[in-house]
Amino acid sequence: MLAIVQLLAWLTPTLPEFKGIPNYLPLHMLLETVSVVVSMMVFAIGWNSRSTNLSGNIVLLACAFFSVGMLDFLHTISYVGMPDFFTHNDMQKHLNFWLSARFIAAITLLTITIRPWKPLHSRTMRYTIFSSLFFLTALLNWIVVYHQPWLPDTFVSGLGLTTFKKNTEYLIILLHLITATILWQKLRQPQKFNGVLLFGAVCTLAMSEYFFTLYTTMTGSYNVLGHVYKVIAYLFIYRAIVVETIEEPYSKLTQAQQNLATSLKASNTGLWDWNLQTHTVSYSPEWKAQLGYLPDELQDQFSTWESLLHPDDLEPASAYVQKFLADTSPQYLSEFRMRHRDGSYRWILARGEKQYDQNGVATHLIGSHIDITERKLDEQHIQQLANFDPLTGLPNRMLFNDRVEQAINAAKHNHTLLSILFLDLDHFKDINDTLGHHIGDKVLIEVGKRLKLSVPTEDSVSRMGGDEFMLMLTDSTTQDAALTATKLLQVIVEPFHIGLNELIVTPSIGIAMYPEDGEDFVTLYRHADTAMYRAKLEGRNNYRFFTQEMQSLAVRTLKIENALRYAITRNELQLHYQPQLSLATGHIVGVEALLRWQHAELGNLSPTEFIPIAERSGQIIKIGEWALRTAVGQLQTWFNLGLPPMIMAVNLSAIQFRHPDLLGLVGNILESAQLPPQYLELELTESLAMDNPKKAIALMNALHAHGVRMSLDDFGTGYSSLSYLKQFKVYKLKIDHSFVREISTNADDKAIVGAIIQMAHHLGFQCIAEGVETAEQLAFLSAAGCDEIQGYYFSPPLPADEFVAYVQRQRTIASQPYLNLGAEI
Repeated sequence: MLAIVQLLAWLTPTLPEFKGIPNYLPLHMLLETVSVVVSMMVFAIGWNSRSTNLSGNIVLLACAFFSVGMLDFLHTISYVGMPDFFTHNDMQKHLNFWLSARFIAAITLLTITIRPWKPLHSRTMRYTIFSSLFFLTALLNWIVVYHQPWLPDTFVSGLGLTTFKKNTEYLIILLHLITATILWQKLRQPQKFNGVLLFGAVCTLAMSEYFFTLYTTMTGSYNVLGHVYKVIAYLFIYRAIVVETIEEPYSKLTQAQQNLATSLKASNTGLWDWNLQTHTVSYSPEWKAQLGYLPDELQDQFSTWESLLHPDDLEPASAYVQKFLADTSPQYLSEFRMRHRDGSYRWILARGEKQYDQNGVATHLIGSHIDITERKLDEQHIQQLANFDPLTGLPNRMLFNDRVEQAINAAKHNHTLLSILFLDLDHFKDINDTLGHHIGDKVLIEVGKRLKLSVPTEDSVSRMGGDEFMLMLTDSTTQDAALTATKLLQVIVEPFHIGLNELIVTPSIGIAMYPEDGEDFVTLYRHADTAMYRAKLEGRNNYRFFTQEMQSLAVRTLKIENALRYAITRNELQLHYQPQLSLATGHIVGVEALLRWQHAELGNLSPTEFIPIAERSGQIIKIGEWALRTAVGQLQTWFNLGLPPMIMAVNLSAIQFRHPDLLGLVGNILESAQLPPQYLELELTESLAMDNPKKAIALMNALHAHGVRMSLDDFGTGYSSLSYLKQFKVYKLKIDHSFVREISTNADDKAIVGAIIQMAHHLGFQCIAEGVETAEQLAFLSAAGCDEIQGYYFSPPLPADEFVAYVQRQRTIASQPYLNLGAEI
């Protein structure tokens, strides 16, 4: 638009009789005064900016326009018609001031366009720039006022502008055009300064200078338009520096505040400002929104905060605030609960710091509120997982350990007793195996509930894992512990109704006393565990107190268990063989392999002691395989030596019987020894066969199909069902020695043994009696029709080489009557 106006003004011819604008001097003073005022405003804004990133170009522009404003002011008061300024006012004087101002403005605009737009951090440089330009202004003023002849003429009355004046104006225009070109190039990319306004200012100044090359009279329209364009250009520069130093920072500040408000809202952070003098508190909308309130629904008072605190947190939270105000702590940090509008309580994390006046007196406490309810819930959940059993909700072993240690410390200080009860459910595995773990888990939950109701405080009950629980009784004597254990036995045995199932479980309980049985948790735990196992060994569904005899037994058991691991590799295990004789012929028809263990330190260990330990530790699988392989190999060796055919009987433990590949193992051993399967007899106890009769029948059938014989050991001690017994693929029943021991004197044993023999024959089974030690026993069994016998009356279990000698001796006397056979041997 300004360019169009200039073009029209240039195209419009000036009338010859035009003598200029009437009363031009007041108009000139008005335009120049505006220019001076704008220039000084540019200086004031640029110089007094407090921005830490203020560009050096802004400082240079501000200082330059201070000089420009001063020179324009000198130009104004030196104008023809104004009172003389030191010397006589004339055209040359005011034009020299004019050109000086225009030239400084052009050079400055070109400089700030070329110079990098970087912050000016040195205050010394600011004053250096100002001082230099101030000195330059003073020098120009001295030259123009007192040494004007030194300067070329700029205007000739009647002729107009001189060549020097026009050329100087053209040079200034050229400087502005160069500046505009550079700015145009820079505007293609984002700049740190307002290039558009500077570009407009430079172009307007160029047009202004062009007007000043056209006039021939000092009061003509070109002169007026030149001044108008100059004022407009100065306004552009003022606008640019205002935007750069004031509006832009404030805009950024406003944007930053908006971003902060958005961030606070997004992060749910509330702000507060507590005036310690007036006790008024300014709460931000987010602070109130955290608690479900609108901005105008809560009063800005300290009492508002107090009224919303949880009753349990009111005193400690208030006391902490007062403590913080009284000491020199740099930061206030507190957690408490506040009531939400819906009635619930939210956990709040409050941070704050004090503000002081010039006398060091705290005037404000400002800070923030953050809702940490979710974090607190997560922490509680993590603590629950770390310290409590996830199934029953009872304390786990780690937390129970801590509580027992605390109780021990208290008991030590108060000289009182403390008891630890270790409770394990009997045969709980059967529930999981038959009904599933989900039913078992429900049983454990119900057991936990009953235990909590049976003790003074539920904190003293713990689930250690599996079906094991522990209880702690503080200030408890042995009588108190016994009464509690009796109560627990009665409580646990009550039927559990889980879905459609009615289940009965029994516990075994071991009790250890502080300080007699231990002075720390680990020792008490171990001793209570030992007592619990004794309760299981002695029939289950009872309780036992720990004794030192149990400890000795536990130590011996551990030694045996560890020694068993090396028994095979150290050749400590042996098989002894006890002959089985036919009552009809007197010949040896079979032999039972019996395991023996001779340990260098522990001595000769009884199978009744170490085999149960091997079964509990899982070592019976390896030992049983060794025994079976050794017995089968030994029988084949005897056959190779010419001994008569006989059957090798080997006992199967419960763990071996449950082995998933027992059939394959037996077949592999027989094949390796090249022994026909009919010479191998596997003895299975009656109780084990009846534990899972269907599985026993299936396995017996499979072994029978492969030619291996099966017999029922310890018959009469279990509770066989005749419906199952007749389905067992066995060929022999073995009468337990407990019935044989007193058959010569006990009428009941005679009746039982006679009935077993008759039943066996009726079912088509052979019958063998073990533990025969006297002639009277032998006579009764022979009369009752027993098929085979074994026992010390004929021979104890013998090592392999002694057994060979025994067989050879027995051959020479096999024709003698049986009643004399034992005595002969």
